[in-house]
Amino acid sequence: MKILHATSWVVFGSSMLAAQVPAPHVLEGIVVDHSRARIVSATVIVTDEKTLRSLNARSDAQGRFHFSLEPGSYELRIESPCFAPFVQKGLRVDGIVEAHFEVMLQVIKGCFDTTTAPAAKGI
Repeated sequence: MKILHATSWVVFGSSMLAAQVPAPHVLEGIVVDHSRARIVSATVIVTDEKTLRSLNARSDAQGRFHFSLEPGSYELRIESPCFAPFVQKGLRVDGIVEAHFEVMLQVIKGCFDTTTAPAAKGI
């Protein structure tokens, strides 16, 4: 059972500049938890499914990430401690100039244990 999901896949723009030098394709988004709180410093990996070349980034202080990509098909993987990894294959960026979306990560059960928090230990 897949417990992660992407929400609000919204595409903007067009590739009407084909007669000129192709514009870079932008793939960007926001990483959030189930309460829609932004997840900072999540590892975001985009892999070209044809060449297997990968680009890595971290989500910023607002949970955002951004990649400039060549046209093609990509796998998106997002990981963060205490959250199940998110993987989406087959993301096409051929006819799109910009793709914006939100990825919701699911907490791994028992990972955030309040009995091990520093305040609970008297530290």
